[in-house]
Amino acid sequence: MNGQRVMHLNPRHAMMRHTKKIVALSAALIIGLSGCGSSGTGESAADKAAAARASQAAAAKAHQSEVYRECKTFMGPLDTKLSNLDALLDTGVQFSEYTSRVGQVSIAYNKLVKAMKANGGIDQHCLNKVGIPLEAAYNAYTRGGNTWNDCLQDYDCSFDKGSTALTSTQKQWAKADRSISKAEAALNKLAPK
Repeated sequence: MNGQRVMHLNPRHAMMRHTKKIVALSAALIIGLSGCGSSGTGESAADKAAAARASQAAAAKAHQSEVYRECKTFMGPLDTKLSNLDALLDTGVQFSEYTSRVGQVSIAYNKLVKAMKANGGIDQHCLNKVGIPLEAAYNAYTRGGNTWNDCLQDYDCSFDKGSTALTSTQKQWAKADRSISKAEAALNKLAPK
């Protein structure tokens, strides 16, 4: 036949070749479609959702860390002065030492207010949950000092155990102590986990 090769195909062989082509094409189509809807990295929708949640959690933790750091930086010095005064009351204190410590608290409070203004404010949660209780403690210690001072100025006033002036002052100190504890607990809750 003129040097040409002629191939005679058996119909069964042709059918098998055709079936093999269909199987190969189907496999290629399945593999190709499994990547549809993804970025080509083989990442499933569930993987993408999990990655998005992880990213959001990391961003939330970073934000929480920043809020805690800012709150601790701003409120820490005032908290320290108030806590030191509170501890001093547990050991006993003279009026002159008490007023000196309240003066130190006042300085720390004024520095805090100035720093917050310079910063353009502070996180609202920090201010409400930490700052306001610390301010309440400062005000309670100031009222206690005023009561003590008024008693010292009044000849008929007694600051003895059970006296009205001492009881009133101690109530203010107890209020300050509770406020400090509340502020410190709130600050600890702000700490990232």
